[in-house]
Amino acid sequence: MGSMANRRALFFSWPLALGLAASMALMGLPAQTAGSEPSAAGEPAAAGRAAFFIDRHLLPAPDEFFLDMFMDRYPADGGYRVKRFHGFEFFDAARERAVEKKRQALEAAWTEPFRAAGRPATSLSAIEMPLRGVPVRAGGFRSRPAQGFPAHKAYDIMVAEGTPVHPIGHGVVVMAESEWWRKVNRGEPIRIRHRDWWDTALIEERPISLKSGNFVVVFHPPAPGARQPGYYSFYAHMADGVPVQPGQVVGPGDVIGFVEHSGYNAMREGHGGHLHISALKDLGQGYLEPIPFGKHLGLKEARGKARKPKARSPRRR
Repeated sequence: MGSMANRRALFFSWPLALGLAASMALMGLPAQTAGSEPSAAGEPAAAGRAAFFIDRHLLPAPDEFFLDMFMDRYPADGGYRVKRFHGFEFFDAARERAVEKKRQALEAAWTEPFRAAGRPATSLSAIEMPLRGVPVRAGGFRSRPAQGFPAHKAYDIMVAEGTPVHPIGHGVVVMAESEWWRKVNRGEPIRIRHRDWWDTALIEERPISLKSGNFVVVFHPPAPGARQPGYYSFYAHMADGVPVQPGQVVGPGDVIGFVEHSGYNAMREGHGGHLHISALKDLGQGYLEPIPFGKHLGLKEARGKARKPKARSPRRR
């Protein structure tokens, strides 16, 4: 009888414990249960460790962050041109300063609970390779157009699809797209031959980014007392079902996605599955700029030189 009573008590108490752990995670408190808390996709963040979340109210709306604060800036006419889905939008100096102040306030709000969780800061010199135990081939970082190719301020790491992706350091997931294929093509991953596919694409819901596919953005807070601000890492072209959620604190031991070919740039025929990874930082201009960081991972920057036109000899009369 005592054994039966214990079983009944255990049966009725475990849902209560799970509900309490989930509520604590939503409030930004560390879960007290053993093991790991499942993410949105039902996968653990890391074996043997419960997931920790910052307060979800500290996270901005996806469009506001990704389009207003995160996208590339191009100085123009006393302000900046900001990339959009199709074309550019102009930000005057006043709007840009407001965006900068809000981003800096958000970063300060994310840093406090990150440190309270006891997670260490990861400097750029201490970052780790996002793909582990597999041979990789990487396309280099191009800070300016070269040899007929446009600037590419990121690294494309060619590796087999399905390879787990890890963050390069400790940080907070501030944005993630995990259902790109469902929104764009009813969940069916395909390859396209021509750009005209977009004219008839089954885009039922607008994804955050057509180009990037499924992606994760991680903010890496600075160490206490550091003069330099934190930085961001960006991982794109991953599979549906990204196993992390915005607000989740992650580290190099966690899996944040799986290599695939989602996104307009990667789904074209001839483009193999790869991980697009970049790092961005405020270098004092008030907006985020992509920075070369491959030397810390053993990746080289592409230094191709633009071809010079051949000098034509004067024609003989």
